[in-house]
Amino acid sequence: LDLLRGNEMQIVDARSEDEFCGINKRDNQRGGAIPGAKHLEWSELIDQETSRFKGPEELNRLFSEAGIDLARPTASHCNGGGRAAVMAFGLELMGADDVRNYYRGWGEWGNSQDTPVMVPKKVEQYGDDRELMFRINAETQRDDNET
Repeated sequence: LDLLRGNEMQIVDARSEDEFCGINKRDNQRGGAIPGAKHLEWSELIDQETSRFKGPEELNRLFSEAGIDLARPTASHCNGGGRAAVMAFGLELMGADDVRNYYRGWGEWGNSQDTPVMVPKKVEQYGDDRELMFRINAETQRDDNET
């Protein structure tokens, strides 16, 4: 929690959009996201035809569009560490050198009553047929600890 308060570490949430937005809790007590977390679903890093990581140009674009700064210390997380490991490796492939996997992830955070939670709003936008885009509206986020 101290790293969050000091904004020392960038958090990258590798879970699905529905998990990030609190729609799918996956058997956790609470749904949502770690406040300030950037979201990029781990599967977006993988080329669906080859099952390999996408090329550097595409990875760079994905990280940039998600607001992920490769120069900042980063902790990736999911529900139990597997998807976050793919994200951590992708970040390292692109040159990030201070990357950690919060392997307990949402399985710990979403089940602890003393951790802050934000619930981003999912806003559908139509563009790329494969990609459902959303944005986080800070005015509509709520902290589950206050409710």
